[in-house]
Amino acid sequence: MFRNAKGALFFAVVTMLGVVGLIGSEDNEGALLKAASELERQKALADGAGQENQDPPPTQGFAQEDQTELVFSTDEELIDTAQGLDPTPEIEAPLVSAEPEVELVESSAEIIYN
Repeated sequence: MFRNAKGALFFAVVTMLGVVGLIGSEDNEGALLKAASELERQKALADGAGQENQDPPPTQGFAQEDQTELVFSTDEELIDTAQGLDPTPEIEAPLVSAEPEVELVESSAEIIYN
C-alpha cells in the first residue's frame, strides 16, 4: 500500500492523533465525549423545564370553560349550489370518421380503406 516506511509511519501518526482528538485520552475528553455530555445536559434541562411549566391535565374530559354548545347545520345549508364555470370538458368531433370508406377497384379484387 505504501511505497516507503516514512509514508506509512506518517499515516499511522495522523490516524492516532485523529482518534485521540475524537475520543480523548485519560487526561482530557475528546470531541465525541464532550458532545455526548452536552446532549445529556440539554436533555436534562429540557425535561426539568417541561415538567415545571406544565399544568396537570383535567381529570376527566375538558375543563368547564372549554365546553361550548354545539350548533349543527341543516342539510339545506350544507348543499352547494355549484355556481361558476362548468368543469365538464368540451368534446370536439373526431377528425376521422368512425366508419371507414370502402372503395372497390374494378381492376382487382382488393378493398382499399381510406
